[in-house]
Amino acid sequence: MYRVLHDKQTSFHIVGQELSRVDGIEKVTGRAIYTADMKLPGMLLAGSVYAPVPHCKITKINKDAALQVPGVKAVLTFADIQKKQSIADCYYITDTPKYKGDAIAIIAAETQEALEQGIAAVIYEYEELPCVFTVEEALAENATTIRDIGVGLVDGIPTKGTKGNIYYPSYYPLRKGNVEEGFAQADVIIERDYSTHYVEHAYIENEAAVVYQDPADGVITVYSCCQHSHSIREFVADALNISFNRVRHVQNTVGGSFGGKLEPVGMLAARAALLCLKTKRPIKMALNREQDILESAKRHPFCFHYRIGATKDGRITAFEAVQVCNAGAYCEHAEYLNFRAMVHSAGPYNIPNIKTDTYAVFTNNTPSGAFRGYSSPQVIFAQEGAVSYTHLTLPTT
Repeated sequence: MYRVLHDKQTSFHIVGQELSRVDGIEKVTGRAIYTADMKLPGMLLAGSVYAPVPHCKITKINKDAALQVPGVKAVLTFADIQKKQSIADCYYITDTPKYKGDAIAIIAAETQEALEQGIAAVIYEYEELPCVFTVEEALAENATTIRDIGVGLVDGIPTKGTKGNIYYPSYYPLRKGNVEEGFAQADVIIERDYSTHYVEHAYIENEAAVVYQDPADGVITVYSCCQHSHSIREFVADALNISFNRVRHVQNTVGGSFGGKLEPVGMLAARAALLCLKTKRPIKMALNREQDILESAKRHPFCFHYRIGATKDGRITAFEAVQVCNAGAYCEHAEYLNFRAMVHSAGPYNIPNIKTDTYAVFTNNTPSGAFRGYSSPQVIFAQEGAVSYTHLTLPTT
């Protein structure tokens, strides 16, 4: 029995009261400052030279012609930076692109026109490498191995010491009871396959970062639209090989995020910081919509295979599933996201016998990352669909 307290209370200080949004007036009047709006004295604009194909080896790159473009102030390639691979697994600049959004060079220029001309003037040669794009291709026998850290399957289980495209830290097995005994008790057994696709965050504001160095004390200041200030500082400190406390971050107005402004903004800030140190001038790096879609992380696509057993009265006696997500070229969130996918794999049902295996594969696609729900929408869509189909197959009386 529940006892209601204060059932006659009619006034509250917080509940039911209108609250003014602190940034509402600035946003609707256009006074809010977004990172792409910023202009600092002497500031240069920066951009990336993207990979020509999703998987290749850059065998030669020449920046001389780009540096001759009026207004171009710096061009950095893989050979010019000390720290190559970021704390998010992807590369600040790479000579072996693994997806089309990888940067093979970064450029700083006085104007947008000079920047675009400089990007077009970088000359390179490359050897194209085989690609895989889907979960099925990544798991196929004799598939091209995208990453040296990938492992393969032994009797359907990701196994260390083997070669393949599976990111082993993303593997989460779930075991409860005995599924074979559960299937033996079932009156109906179904098998179903489901898949989900990439989803773009499509926030109104694209990713952007502005970086400058204080000439007095050398501290790096970053303005950005990120959703995690400390991670921005970590990216910049890592790329520049400096201590965390030498990086300051200022959070600007954010025009939507939904999980997407973590690693992508950190990578922008790090690249801008590299150019800032090279030129000794403030740098702004802001993506347009095409670049955002090409480079930044998406919602993980999944492939699901289910085998479910149930009795005539609708009780699920056995639940077996394989859940494989497409991590893309790098493992930004797959390890953590798949833990959530494992937790949700069998849903809210009281099932005595469960066997699920969840893991991620590398492909030559845009890396998958954080997105609202963090794997739950994909898993719940498929799992509920499979359970519903199981009950539709039960005999009617």
